[in-house]
Formats: sequence, structure tokens, C-alpha cells
Amino acid sequence: MTLGTVGIAFPIGESYADSSEGEAEVEIRNASVLSLALSKETISMEAAPSATGTFVSGSVTATVSTNHLTGYELQMSDEDDNTNLINQSNSSYVIPSITEDTTESAFTPSSWGYYAGNSDTYKQIPPLSSPDTIKTASEPVADDETEVTFGVDIGTDVASGTYEDSMLFTAVTNNPSSVNYNSLWDGTKINYMQSMTAEVCSSVSTPAAFESDGTTINAEVPEIELIDNRDGKTYTVRKLADGNCWMSRNLDLDLSINTTLTSADTDLNSKESWTPSNDTQITNGSAWEQPPKQDHSYNPGDIFHITSDSSDNDISTTDSSQATSTNHTGNLYNWYAATAGSGDSSLTTQYTNASDSICPKGWKLPTAYEDDSNTKGDDSYYNLLTETYKIASSLEGSILTREAPLSFTRSGFYNYKDGSLYARGYRGYYWTTTVTDSAEAYRLRLSTDLVYPQLDNIRGAGHSIRCVAK
Repeated sequence: MTLGTVGIAFPIGESYADSSEGEAEVEIRNASVLSLALSKETISMEAAPSATGTFVSGSVTATVSTNHLTGYELQMSDEDDNTNLINQSNSSYVIPSITEDTTESAFTPSSWGYYAGNSDTYKQIPPLSSPDTIKTASEPVADDETEVTFGVDIGTDVASGTYEDSMLFTAVTNNPSSVNYNSLWDGTKINYMQSMTAEVCSSVSTPAAFESDGTTINAEVPEIELIDNRDGKTYTVRKLADGNCWMSRNLDLDLSINTTLTSADTDLNSKESWTPSNDTQITNGSAWEQPPKQDHSYNPGDIFHITSDSSDNDISTTDSSQATSTNHTGNLYNWYAATAGSGDSSLTTQYTNASDSICPKGWKLPTAYEDDSNTKGDDSYYNLLTETYKIASSLEGSILTREAPLSFTRSGFYNYKDGSLYARGYRGYYWTTTVTDSAEAYRLRLSTDLVYPQLDNIRGAGHSIRCVAK
């Protein structure tokens, strides 16, 4: 018998993790790199069934390298929640996973399982929704190998044919601080951004918008820290009074021509994968085309914003002692990058929404209007948010938008014409997924005394991203 895509198939790829800083007389930002390689794409095993069971096994080696200071975690799961080996000629015939730990000699006939490393105790195949952690390292490693062995016991009750399944290996950098949540997060506890679902969000109580006086915004809301498994970065997530779960920190994902985003980790709905055309820039000064024909993005470094309670600009600082869980500036993306290439020149009709985004799986770019209409309903996310908290387009409204629990920052924007960075500390712009016309898309604009939930802007400009749970 044969396991994988023509046996068991394993994806091979790279991901890039957090950037870090070192200071001497010259500041150097050294990107943290994480790579994963598998020794083979297919494991093939053949066996002649017997009444007492015929046992066969095969293995693959996962090799991980990272310079990340806190190491990595290697996870493995089935590619979906169906953990059966499936007969490719007749899908009604399957070989199920074992359901409890067992040794080869005690294997249940007509079942399969796996073990990792030096253990010889086979475990049940983990579904996609609940991956197993098969290796951890707490420091940088080079060519760290983990052998994973799959075993199958074939009885005479197994119909002839080729049985296949695919397994998914994922390596993520360890986060320096543990994931945590506050006492108000009374629903399902998860660790990763990609584990967010509508059911998880709805399991958490929706907080009141205002305190008992009816005018003071209630800043005490359910909150949890979640890791984006694409690069190991942590985001504060809050359940807000509009009933939605929001990222409360700007997206900080560096794009790379060497890293393919997939529907398993990214908000891709019209395609299985997307590979950026350009690396995220760490220096500005390069012009971007308008309207955009490819992705562009800019990482300004670790910059933190301190909200001004007057008409003054917010303070932008690189002093990490001023950092909070929400005031990091994040990256700036043109609309093509923000929509993972789905916001191309074919989208020209007002109120149409791009199908994809670079938000984590389970999240999306907010829509400005309901699809193909000018209706400002519950899908008009920024409008609903400002209405829920009674935020006016005023100095006071601008301050409230930048304070907890909303915590938006005025990160400025990347000028596509000359590559300059404008209005940091003075204005903040956040993309939506909704089209204005062939050259523009809607965004939230936040200035000293203005809060516009839906305002059009050139698609080629670099803006911030806040994702909302689906």
C-alpha cells in the first residue's frame, strides 16, 4: 500500500519570524529566520494482509533551523480533520487512526498511527484542528532533525487498493512571553491567531460600551494574547462592544518572495496559496506604482506611539520601555499587498470587496460596506465600531479612538510617489477590503480632530492593517 499524495505528502517551505535589534554605534536589525525542510515528499509502504495483521512502517525527517533567541516549536497534524487513510478507488473504504497509545506488537489490525523521535509508542493521528507538538527547542538551532515514523497494520478485512492521506508539518518560533488572557476572557482559550473562529469569539461575553455613568467608555474588556504561527509574533486580541473580536495591535507581518502564504495560515478564500512579488522593505525612499500591479510593504522598525490628549501629535519613540501590548506601529502595506493580490485591476466596481487578505486564517480585513451595495450594516466594521462607542469626528473622538480599548495608532502612511513616510504621529490610515473605483479603496482615516470610518484613498499608498475575526 502507498501513503501520501501519491503516498503521504508533506509541504516544504520557509517562514520568517520576528526581527530583532542590536545596538553598538550603529543599529542593526537582524531578521529572525526559521526554515523547515522534509527529507521526502512521499512515504510509500506495501504489505500483503494477513489474518493476524501485517505491520509496515516508513519515516520522514523534519529538519529545522532558526536563529530565533527562544527557539522553535514543531507541530504536526493531518491536513484536515479526517484522519483516515482513504482508498483512492472507493472512498468508502478507509483505514482509521488508532485511538490510544500503543506499541507495534499490540497494534490493532487495520489501523495506523505515528511516533516522533526515539519513542516506539505509536500515537493517534492528530487532526488539523488539534495538532501535536512533536519537538521544541529553547534556543537557536542549526539543522535540528526530528524523525517521524508512521506505522500501519493491515488485516484481511482491508479492501485492496491504494490508501492515501497528507500530513502537515508547521514550525513556529517560540514567543519570549507566555500567551495569557485577562479574567474577562470567559470563553474558549486558544493560543494561535489561526485558531480563531466565529464560535470562539461568540463564546466570550460582549462587554458594555460604557461604564455606569453612560458616557465614559468602558476600557475593561475581554483580552487574550495570540501568536501568529506564520512568524511567531504576538497580538493582543479584544472582544469589543460591537460584538466582534479585534486585533488591538497593527499587523506586523513581513512579506517575502521566499515565503508562500497558504489558506492553512492566511485569509485566502479564492486560492490555495499566494507568494509575494517583493520583500517587505526596511528602508523607505522607493516609489511604488499607482494603481498597484504588485505588492509593496514597508517595515519602519520597532516604533511605539504614546497618545497625546491634546491637539498635539502623538509621540513616536523607539524606546522599548514605552512599549505596550498595543502601541507598536506595525507595517505599512499597499492595497494589493493587503488583499494578498486579490485587489487587482479587475476590481473596479464601487462597494465590491476583495476576496482575500494577508490577515491570519480566521481573520479578515474589515469591509467598509456590504458587498455590492452602499449599505452600512454590521459588515461596515469601522462604522459600526464608531457608532457603538459614539465616537464623533472631533478631537475628543480622535483621542477616544486611540485610547483603550480601541487603541488605534497614528502610524502615518507611505507615499507611493517618492517613498517618503508622511504624518507619523499625526494621521493613521487603516485599509478596508472595499473598492471605491479602479484606482482607490476605502479606509479608516484618523487625524487630530477627524475620525472617518469610510474614506477613499489611492490604492498605491502604504497603510496600516487591523484584522477582525470572521
